[in-house]
Amino acid sequence: MPVSDRVRLCANVGTLDSLVGIKSAANLQPSRADISRTIEPDAFDKPGLKNTFSLFSESHPVIVRCGTLGVLGVSATEFRHKRNREDREDLMKLPRPRPKPHIIDTTLREGSQAPGVRFGRDESAEIAAALVPLGVDMVECGHPHVSHDETMRVRAVVAACGTVPVLAHARARFDDIDSVKASGAAWVGIFVGINSISKASRIKCKQSLPDLIRDAVAHANQLGLHVRFTAEDGSRTGWDELLRAYRIAIEAGADRICFADTIGLLCPWEVERRIGQLSSEFPDRNIEVHFHDDRGMANANAISAVRAGARWVSSSVNGIGERSGITDTLTLLANLDALKWRTLPSGQAMQQASLLVQAHSRLTVDRWRPIVGRNAFTHVAKLHRRAATRDKRVVYSWTAPESLGRSNSTEPEALPEQLHQLVNQPAVVSATELRHHRHGPGDRYLMLDDRVVTDARQYCIVRHIPEMEDYGPGHVDSHRHCVDSIFLFIGHQENLAGLTVEVSLGHERFIAESPSSVFIPSGVPHSYRVLAGSGLFVNHVLAGDYNSSLLDLADLKKGVRSDLKAGEATSMAAEFLFDFVRDRAPSLDISCSTPLVEVFDSLLFLDFFLHIEKAYGEMVSLDDVSQCKTFGEVVTLLERGRARGAIARPEWVERRT
Repeated sequence: MPVSDRVRLCANVGTLDSLVGIKSAANLQPSRADISRTIEPDAFDKPGLKNTFSLFSESHPVIVRCGTLGVLGVSATEFRHKRNREDREDLMKLPRPRPKPHIIDTTLREGSQAPGVRFGRDESAEIAAALVPLGVDMVECGHPHVSHDETMRVRAVVAACGTVPVLAHARARFDDIDSVKASGAAWVGIFVGINSISKASRIKCKQSLPDLIRDAVAHANQLGLHVRFTAEDGSRTGWDELLRAYRIAIEAGADRICFADTIGLLCPWEVERRIGQLSSEFPDRNIEVHFHDDRGMANANAISAVRAGARWVSSSVNGIGERSGITDTLTLLANLDALKWRTLPSGQAMQQASLLVQAHSRLTVDRWRPIVGRNAFTHVAKLHRRAATRDKRVVYSWTAPESLGRSNSTEPEALPEQLHQLVNQPAVVSATELRHHRHGPGDRYLMLDDRVVTDARQYCIVRHIPEMEDYGPGHVDSHRHCVDSIFLFIGHQENLAGLTVEVSLGHERFIAESPSSVFIPSGVPHSYRVLAGSGLFVNHVLAGDYNSSLLDLADLKKGVRSDLKAGEATSMAAEFLFDFVRDRAPSLDISCSTPLVEVFDSLLFLDFFLHIEKAYGEMVSLDDVSQCKTFGEVVTLLERGRARGAIARPEWVERRT
């Protein structure tokens, strides 16, 4: 066999034995021409030890120096020992090829297998549309053969992804593969368990394993599908057995092979070794990796795999998936950008995708999660807070928070120190402080939110609904939250009867007679209106700031507040002011930089001030507001007022009935 056919570019660039691999190298005497035809043409023009490459076999690794006088082979050990400091320093200066990994996001396939998760057609299409701005190279969705609904879900995702290709799952069976073709997906992900554990736990197949793989891949090719072949549970599969399955799939026409650490077994150094070996065995084939996080190493394993030669990484938004999940798409993107292996997408798009997946999966990320966790850029220690306040760049931050759609926070909230501060009487507050709400019938009592008890992380109101001749068309427009919430309807008559309401959930409407409860999963549009009777309405939301819990991605896309600084979009003061204007001039496009004089005449400005005074009491004055030139300055004024010790909460919260 010619030398050039046996030369392998090794993926683990930068280590002594990893620039070029030649199998059975101990018996080879390759010429400069043989090697130069196989490696990059400019490799011989590198400075320093430009002609030093590693050639290795399983038994006899050697180092060769390729120069004008030919090739001189010496043992790797001898070369290491004889290398002088100057050579060593030159070796470290050698430029490394920059990996260019692709990402296949499997939120809509692996993520849908997370406990309690069920993505419908609409939710899947919305998530798919949010994945596209992240710059993912492929979207993986579902297993079409499961049901007609699953096929239609994949079709909706294909439509939402536009030019981004979609891959759907299939067992190595013709009917599974036919279903993928019917779904409109361009790629099929054929998976087979080949180790003894998989064989013992699966239904027995009459076909031999080689024929099963070969026939399935060939059938997919005949249908015009691109093929990714995965040997399930690769980390517990014998090496020779694994290679044999991959070779059969490749020979049958598979476009890509996938190494799956299905149970999250491997450590990063084991990943680097195995993927490096796979890269050497299949240098002309794209290798994909799929890591589970059972041992907490999925993200580190993904980086190690890319370093070792993997060119595709399977990941999901927020890392959702079976058991402990898989590699997190957002953390992966941030780290690939830090390593300069891939360009970071819009930070705002990352935050929106995370929030949307949290809502539709009902899986809230922990507060200390990198990139999207609430505490990711919150500084608590006095020294840290002081430094972050003085230097707005990256003091005590590994990167600029703004690049990830975040901002530094130096005002962490905490529960009150005194127990008596946890006991409060409600204030009567109009629902106009909330987005999508108008005044409504009767009095609304604010029982709890972060303003009543700092860091309460709960919102609760009780509305007293009197008997009325006309309750009107309703005071709440359809809206949705990124957390769960509930409605409770309690009548004034015996056995809590006496109140009739109409409730909308998603695209459906229901008549509810008291006493009744409505559980509202996160991400589901909802509203209600009173039809007859009297009683109490209770609304409880698992968020301390109601407006911040609203899932209003459509408004962000329209650019209503496109120039808000990172973090301002969740400011209650900003929402409060913008809602005032939107209710009166819906077509007006405003932001924090919009001058007040462009929006208000003198009469409307007075109405604006009264609106603020009603909510914030004596925290601000007309003189204070009149000095502001833009909406952003008013927002800052209100937020500063809330932060001033004893009057940290608006006056209407402090009043007692």
